[in-house]
Amino acid sequence: MNSVPAMKNIQLELTIEETNLILEALGSLPFAQVYVLIGRIQERARKQIDDQQAGPRPAGAEREHAA
Repeated sequence: MNSVPAMKNIQLELTIEETNLILEALGSLPFAQVYVLIGRIQERARKQIDDQQAGPRPAGAEREHAA
């Protein structure tokens, strides 16, 4: 029986400089192998940076946007 193992997520906390170094290293690999990963890293980083620049949200703000 060949079963594909379930994908598990991990969370990393990196500085912007560390993240840029990882992206630079990924850039030296074949595009077809890394473009999805690079996009995911950039998307998450952009969201976190935008959230940090926007400042704290008022209590209950997450619920309003979830509806």
